[in-house]
Amino acid sequence: MKLKDFKEMINQTVFCAPIETFVRRSLHREMLKVYLEKSGGKLIMAATNNRRMGLASRVAEDFPDFQGLLVPAEVLQKIAKRKRDTVPLSISVYGNDVVFHIGSTCVLTAALPEKFIQFPRNPEEFPQIFPLSFTADRSALVEAFGAVSIMLDLQHWLPKIYLDILPGTLVLHAGNDNYGSAEHEIPCDYSGEKTEMIFHARFFSEILEHIDAERIKIRFDAQNATVVILPEPERDYHYFLGQIRRN
Repeated sequence: MKLKDFKEMINQTVFCAPIETFVRRSLHREMLKVYLEKSGGKLIMAATNNRRMGLASRVAEDFPDFQGLLVPAEVLQKIAKRKRDTVPLSISVYGNDVVFHIGSTCVLTAALPEKFIQFPRNPEEFPQIFPLSFTADRSALVEAFGAVSIMLDLQHWLPKIYLDILPGTLVLHAGNDNYGSAEHEIPCDYSGEKTEMIFHARFFSEILEHIDAERIKIRFDAQNATVVILPEPERDYHYFLGQIRRN
């Protein structure tokens, strides 16, 4: 595979890891890990902080399969800064060591064996697992979030963004105990019953920022607190985001 494809995977997933938690607790950034697996001709990368998870995959047939393992996010972030996107990249695993072959450069790092986090990885399964969905224009959704974010305290440990999904309409709203509330309405493609969702505002916003598509689809199940957020049309990456329970 090309370095460009690997860098895209890094940018689409690593931000979902709990970087702010590790920094706040003064722990080593090297402890931050990202999941890697090579299976069936595809490389899979995933990162999570237990409230959200980003998963990306790419065809990679020019190096052997390997079982799931955890690699330092810091190493991947540094690889993502490398230039010359067209150089080839392959991965070798030797015991507890992983070698990234980037053109004529070899980067070696320690890894830990790990089983895959139990989330569906194949988008073809989503219609059965998450039978309900709505789509909206990404730029309109970003604009709506920006409009209501004036009433958000993003430094709060749990800033909340509320979504009301109605047939043909999506309403975002947020409130602040000190100042009041704000809401913004945009069109969406949805024909089901009214549904309410509550998300961690910053996690939701960061996912929107990392989706490179004109439209966004959110799949959900009325009985499941987790939703899956995808570009529309669907591509080779997606995000899981847990809802916040209403008090």
